[in-house]
Amino acid sequence: MHKDIAGRISSVFRKLALWIITLFTAGMVVTVSCNVLARYVFRRSMVWAEELSMLFFVWVVFLGAYYALATKSHLALSFVVRRLPRCLRKADRWIVLVLVFIFLFILTVGGIEFVNGVIELEQRTPLLKISAAWSYLSVPVSSAMMLFEVVRMFFKKEAIVDLKEIGLEEETEKGGK
Repeated sequence: MHKDIAGRISSVFRKLALWIITLFTAGMVVTVSCNVLARYVFRRSMVWAEELSMLFFVWVVFLGAYYALATKSHLALSFVVRRLPRCLRKADRWIVLVLVFIFLFILTVGGIEFVNGVIELEQRTPLLKISAAWSYLSVPVSSAMMLFEVVRMFFKKEAIVDLKEIGLEEETEKGGK
């Protein structure tokens, strides 16, 4: 029996992304809450808290974009598909997938080059003194995961958004209203 390897990899990516998003969101809430408590109750601020919460936030945003794309619930992509003329809605899968692929490919390659530059320059964060690459790494990692998802959708002949969810499935099946 042939198993869908790309589908299984996608499932692992989604579960991993959701786990990290949950963990980092909790970390961000705890860090910010402790800093607020320290500032207003003890009159002493944890100066590193903002930097750590920003690191968490960047990863949550980019992995959240991956998760939204993987679950076909990315708001911006739904907006684009809704705005396509009726005659292009059947071709929306190909048009949007190709455009998103090109964008994500450029973002992934550019992100890798940028992270490599940060590593070569040995840039560190001002307060935590960790490599700044940890923050910037969220871009190529999440965009590569999105790229994988777009390629999987292309070969599985899936739309990039759930057409039923945005109310266009009937329209594309009937050939327009």
